Parts: sequence; structure tokens; C-alpha cells
Amino acid sequence: MSNSERVTYREYWAQVAGVADDAAEIVRDWPVAEGGSGACDVIHELVDSHQWIIYYHQNLAVMEHTDNDGAMLDHMGMDGLTGAESWHEVCVRFAFWAFWADITASYGGRFTEDGRPIIEMKEGAA
Repeated sequence: MSNSERVTYREYWAQVAGVADDAAEIVRDWPVAEGGSGACDVIHELVDSHQWIIYYHQNLAVMEHTDNDGAMLDHMGMDGLTGAESWHEVCVRFAFWAFWADITASYGGRFTEDGRPIIEMKEGAA
């Protein structure tokens, strides 16, 4: 990856927030009560199809900027590596879960489970 293609810290976290926003919109537009998927499933699908997961050379950008580099082990333990036949497969698994965890945290901090924005009242507001 050349320097011009390198994902910056700012770009990474903007993408995390953007995917969380996309997930919230999808969840709002097609609620679970009407047969839609919940936020966790939507985020999983969005991460699984994201270019930073599909293209191996982008996996390292995820791992460089994530706050959750151990998320794969947290979710899957060493079983998460079962069947991995190459270094690329290992990288994809770590990058997937790290990206998923960052997006899930962003979503959870800004949206309710049904995709509505969390509105915090300022101190002293009634």
C-alpha cells in the first residue's frame, strides 16, 4: 500500500462512525418488529462486506487504528483461528472483529437498539 492509499487515524474513525450511522438508518427503516434485523446483525453484515475486510491489504489499517485489537480473541477465543489456512485468513479474522467492535461501540454510544439517536440533556435542563 503506498502512502497515498494509507488510511489515516482520522479516516478510520470517520469510517467507523459512518458505518454506525448506516446501520442505524437500516435498523430505523426496517425495524425488527417488521421482520428486519437487529443492530448487531446489521453491523455484522456491513462489516463483512466492507472493503477494509474484503481486501487483505486493508486489514492492517484496521489493526493499526482500532481500539479493539483483541476483539477476535474476546469473542471467539483461540477457536476463532480454527480452519485458518493462511496468514491472510488470520488477519481477516482479527480485522473483522476489531472493526465490528469499534463500530458496535460507536453505535452503542450514539444510538438506541432501534437506531434512534441518543439525546443527552444538558446539565440543568428540565
